[in-house]
Amino acid sequence: MAQFPGVKPFKKNGTTYYRARFTDPLTGKQRELCAKTAEEAHKRKMDILAQITTGCYVPPSKMRLSDYMKDWLERKKPEIEHGTWVSYDSINRLYITPQLGRVYMSNIRRATFQNFIDELTKKGSAGKGKPLSASYIHNIAGTLSAAMTDAFRDELIPKNFAEKLRLPKITHEKPVAMQDDARKAFENAIADSPYKIIFTIMLEAGLRVSEALGLKWDNVDFDTGHLTIDGQLERKRGKESVRQRKEETKSHRTRTTFIPSYVLSMLRHEATRQKENRLQAGKLWQNDANLIFTRPDGTPFPHTTVENAYRKIRQQIGHPEFVTHTLRKTHITNEIRAGASAEAVADSVGHSNPEVTRRFYIDASAYDDTKQAAAQRRQAEYEKRQKSSS
Repeated sequence: MAQFPGVKPFKKNGTTYYRARFTDPLTGKQRELCAKTAEEAHKRKMDILAQITTGCYVPPSKMRLSDYMKDWLERKKPEIEHGTWVSYDSINRLYITPQLGRVYMSNIRRATFQNFIDELTKKGSAGKGKPLSASYIHNIAGTLSAAMTDAFRDELIPKNFAEKLRLPKITHEKPVAMQDDARKAFENAIADSPYKIIFTIMLEAGLRVSEALGLKWDNVDFDTGHLTIDGQLERKRGKESVRQRKEETKSHRTRTTFIPSYVLSMLRHEATRQKENRLQAGKLWQNDANLIFTRPDGTPFPHTTVENAYRKIRQQIGHPEFVTHTLRKTHITNEIRAGASAEAVADSVGHSNPEVTRRFYIDASAYDDTKQAAAQRRQAEYEKRQKSSS
């Protein structure tokens, strides 16, 4: 043990373990730590002495990670968005507590979380043996980091050991937008759909599903075609089924755009339909938020109802790769193809950074059109020079 001073072996149930002692700066009493190897015991002692020196020492706790996560989720519930909380809760139930729940908070180290992430990357969830996507593993690491940030503030750990973990690289697929033939097929397929107006306004204004379902009549100026996007319909997950309009968008800022006249005509027809439904529903009518898109009783359409209808249509036209976000990407791609700048489009669709628009929303075909137009311009300039020199 010469290379690990202060570390001594002992036997328990026929197995050799190693212990090291240090003085607790808070009580002045000797504390003992144990490990399976002398090297590990020495390293843990040195870590504790460093924490004591820097004033970051946290006394051992009998609280397990599962207990902390349970308390943490209860505290966070009223503080964060419902969807975020549901995601945190799901990740904890499926991965964190089953695999790390028995670890004592005082025994957590960076390796605790790194080994956990590495196992998920290789094998996926316990019992399933199916690897998880890189983006989902990033979500798991983000949940851990959020919880450990608060654990550090609660003085249960000396620092956030979940920060800056080695995570799998996320590979983003190239943006896909509907080309002219696919768009024509899509528009033909939705001609008789009760959700035609929803899909159309998503396509023509680049709206997210929640933003389209959260539109109010006050958001539309029928004289100018001016559309204001200042909220969204909350997507309730779990057992709760009440859907309410949230008075802010995903980017937390109001934005404006313009919609074509044919879409305004569709909205006028929708207004007439809604008035008829309201008269028929009478006292059962429920639309205090003044939403544009409602069921016959005035309640908002569930996200899943609209998404399931869309899913059937994309299968019908032979494009299973077209997710609902494809409508948004198609709108953005066509705006760029028409000559709008990425900055202007980003502002119109609610992206805080135009680089997000460029990297994740613009189909390469838009740039091909731009390049072809540039080549045609250069050809015209060449011909003009040739003509002037002759």
